[in-house]
Amino acid sequence: MTPSLEHLQQLLKQLPGLGYRSAERVALHLLLEKPERLPALVEALKDAAATVRRCERCGNLAEESACVICANEERDQGLVCIVEQVPDLVALERSGAYRGVYH
Repeated sequence: MTPSLEHLQQLLKQLPGLGYRSAERVALHLLLEKPERLPALVEALKDAAATVRRCERCGNLAEESACVICANEERDQGLVCIVEQVPDLVALERSGAYRGVYH
């Protein structure tokens, strides 16, 4: 194993849901099977790191000061759901049942 591959695996292993074997599979897949996907993946990571931040109002992910939920005037601003983490908010949004805002 090369030092670069080992470093890539160590970084991938730190992601949730990826253990040693999964990180190894992802690294080998990207380097050997689909190397043409690497530049787009690297660019997407750089772009997200530079533009994505927390919504000033609810803590959701946003590229502006307010996320698309808080900026949506059709949402019921009087109905506030308290969520612990962004994945909880995403799960509620995916259901389509809630039309208020979050905090």
